[in-house]
Amino acid sequence: MTLLPAGRLWDVLIMPGELGGWTYEVLRRYVGPVGPVLGDLSASRVGFFVPPGTTAGWVATGVRGAGRGSWVVVPYPGRAAGGVRWVSPPDGSGTLIDPVSLELAMHEAAAGHEPAPGQGG
Repeated sequence: MTLLPAGRLWDVLIMPGELGGWTYEVLRRYVGPVGPVLGDLSASRVGFFVPPGTTAGWVATGVRGAGRGSWVVVPYPGRAAGGVRWVSPPDGSGTLIDPVSLELAMHEAAAGHEPAPGQGG
C-alpha cells in the first residue's frame, strides 16, 4: 500500500459504497473499460479517478472529492491492502474516467435503485 498525492495527475470522486458500485456497473456496461476505480470495503466507499481539477467543480450530495492537497491510499496493483482494493486497476496508459460519463452513470444508477413509493429507503 502507498499514499499518493491527488490533484496533480488525477482527482478522486468518492461515493458511498452502494451508489459507487451501481455507478461502476453502469459505466462498465455502457462505456466499456472504465479506468481506475478503488474500493474501500472497510469504509464502504468507491473512488473514481478523474482528471485533475474535477473535484473543484463537482457538486453532488454524499460525494466527496480528493483533489489538490489531498492524499489517497492505494494498494499495489494486483493486491488488496486492508479493505482497499482496485475494482478497476490503472492500465498504465494514464486513462482516467470522463467526468461527464461518470455523472450520467451516477444519475442512472441512483434512479435505477430508488425504492418504490411506500417502500422506504
